[in-house]
Amino acid sequence: PRAPAARRGAAARRGRVTRRLRHHALLPSSRPSVPAFARPRAGSSATRAAWEGPQVMSAINITGVQVLNNPACFLDSIQFDISYEVLFNLPHDLEWKITYVGSAEDEKYDQVLDSVMVGPVTTGSYRFVFQADPPDAAAFPVSDLLGVTVVLLTCSYSGNEFIRVGYYVNNAYVDEELQLDPPPVPQLNKIQRNILADKPRVTRFNIDWTGEQAVTNVENIHPADGAAVQGAVADCGTAPQQTGLGVIAPLGTDDMTMG
Repeated sequence: PRAPAARRGAAARRGRVTRRLRHHALLPSSRPSVPAFARPRAGSSATRAAWEGPQVMSAINITGVQVLNNPACFLDSIQFDISYEVLFNLPHDLEWKITYVGSAEDEKYDQVLDSVMVGPVTTGSYRFVFQADPPDAAAFPVSDLLGVTVVLLTCSYSGNEFIRVGYYVNNAYVDEELQLDPPPVPQLNKIQRNILADKPRVTRFNIDWTGEQAVTNVENIHPADGAAVQGAVADCGTAPQQTGLGVIAPLGTDDMTMG
């Protein structure tokens, strides 16, 4: 016997979300090698020799990411407490970006919630809070508002993304009556957004920090597999640098905290 239509629809949506997660490197592909979307295309400046060549030492080490203000109302801001260390000076700023996947059907509904340049990039350990406005619910299909989706925190240097931290997000009505019978016009102030902070997917892209080649390798590891060391981030040190994002200040730990 065939499953009820509602159940079949839910199963189909889970399948679509799974495919999008693989696209964003949040789930391992059938082959454990580099995801296809991250491989250099024909005619790309990243040659096969560069792709298979020796890895380049990373200049930036992300030591911790904490999700703040979670769970929260769908209309509330999304906030990440980010800690990182700079191993050697770089001439250009870092670009941090928060992206919300609006639909499992089409990446055209992905929304960049905020993007900011952070610098100067000098040797030391730093910490700041990156806050972005909530996604525009009117910009993606109503059918994709509730349920599971993804939010991405990425960082790039000179246009090359070197780390991507992805989180599952579940949007649902708190009121039981609204859960059983969702209104045709979404009541955003009654929807709770829950970022699954304890299950991030960390993808590291090994880039050439000199800018001479694009990508040399990709490492897609879940923190539970050893990509991140669980631990507490130490309190900020002296002489914090004030920015529009919060406080960037020296830290005292090499551990990576995800949550």
